[in-house]
Amino acid sequence: VKGSSTSSAPKPKPTPTPTPSPTPQPGAPGVDAQIIDFSFSPGDLSIPVGSTVTWRNSGEAPHTVTADDGSFDSDMIGAGGSWARTFQAAGTFAYLCAYHPDMAGVVTVTATSAGAAPAAVPAASSPPGPAPETTAVAARTAGADGELLVRVGIVGLLIGGALLLFVRAVGGSAGREEELSAR
Repeated sequence: VKGSSTSSAPKPKPTPTPTPSPTPQPGAPGVDAQIIDFSFSPGDLSIPVGSTVTWRNSGEAPHTVTADDGSFDSDMIGAGGSWARTFQAAGTFAYLCAYHPDMAGVVTVTATSAGAAPAAVPAASSPPGPAPETTAVAARTAGADGELLVRVGIVGLLIGGALLLFVRAVGGSAGREEELSAR
């Protein structure tokens, strides 16, 4: 007697669990901006108060998101990295990359109340009194330029020293060959 075969139902294939993406708090939308090669995209953003902007570096070079007025600074954002900032006050915030000052953008933050039209946005905004970071950002930017000059100088000295040693070695061996052939 052959045994009866009982077939079991095929096991379902496991489905991957989607990775949850962070959701902004109610009333505070999130906006993504890209850093692609040597530009911000979009360069000009308009957002309501309380919004968070996340800059993602999709390029190869490191960049920063540094406010012209020193009110915020991301420090270095490496390739594949990101940085986010929530804007709590209305105003216009110009920013640039401290490493590549030709890269610039503007975030316009509008004040809105429930059901009301956006309020007029001032042409420029600055924090009340000097921001504590202003001097630090300026020093960091100047330091980056000064640091670059020092590094270039050191590389120049190293290359010059190596060249001098090479010339002495080659010149010295040529002189010895002349001495030996003269004898």
